[in-house]
Amino acid sequence: MNELNNILIEADENINIFNEEIKVLKIKVKTGVTAVINDFRIINEEDTEIEFDLEKDANLIYNHSYINNGDYNLSIDAKFIDKGSHIQINIHGINDKGSTNLKIDGKIGKKEYNNFLLENIRLININDGKAKVMPNMLINNSRVIANHNVTIGKLNDNELEYLMSKGISKEASKKLILNGFLVDIITDNEMKRKIKELIGR
Repeated sequence: MNELNNILIEADENINIFNEEIKVLKIKVKTGVTAVINDFRIINEEDTEIEFDLEKDANLIYNHSYINNGDYNLSIDAKFIDKGSHIQINIHGINDKGSTNLKIDGKIGKKEYNNFLLENIRLININDGKAKVMPNMLINNSRVIANHNVTIGKLNDNELEYLMSKGISKEASKKLILNGFLVDIITDNEMKRKIKELIGR
C-alpha cells in the first residue's frame, strides 16, 4: 500500500489487508453500506493513523490483529457523519518484545443520534512486551450506545497447562494459543489460512 490511502466504500464489501505497512488510512463508508475490514500485520517499527467516517445508516466492522516486534504507534479516529450507523472495532495484538501505544478516539456529535460504537481491544504481552491503550469517547448525545473494552495481559496459564496435559510441548502449546488468538477476529477463511502459513514459517 502507498503511504496515503483513501478508500471510499460505496457498496457492501469485505476488504482484506495482509501484512502491508500503513502510514495513513482513511475510509469513508457511504449511506446504507456495510463493510468488513480484516487487517493483519507483522510490525517492526510503524506509525499508523486510521480514520473512519460513516454516513447515515452505514455499518463498519474493523478487525485488526498483529504481532509487534518493535514500536507500534497506532491512532484510530472513528467519526459519525450522520445518524443510525454502527462501528465495531476489534483489535487482537501480541507484543513480542515490542511496545504498542494505541490511541483510539470515538466521536459522536450532538445531531448524530441512534449510532452504535463498540471498541474491543485485547493485547497479550510476551518476552517483556509492553502496551499502553488510551481510549477516548467524545459523546455529545444521549441517544447512542458507546462502549469500549480493553484487556492487556499475558498468555492464559490454564490454557497452556491444559494443552501440555495432552502431551503437547510448552512451545507448541504457546504457538497454538497465540495463533488462535490472532485469527479469532478475522472473518475471511482464506486470510486465516495465510496468517497461519506466515506465522508457521
